[in-house]
Amino acid sequence: RNATLTDTSNVAIEIRLDGNVLTVIPTTRFDQTKCYDIIGILGFFNGTPQLKPRMASDVTEVPCQ
Repeated sequence: RNATLTDTSNVAIEIRLDGNVLTVIPTTRFDQTKCYDIIGILGFFNGTPQLKPRMASDVTEVPCQ
């Protein structure tokens, strides 16, 4: 699954949750009214940058600024 995220400088990037990651990071974990610090592998697909978190600890809810 892919979703578009916007960082604090208003830059958009795709986040990619591959099938094996969906079992540990379900899409229901994300709320569009909250902010997150996400660690992952940066890749490209069809010229579009994608951030790929690997485990649950790669996604941390943080205060929105």
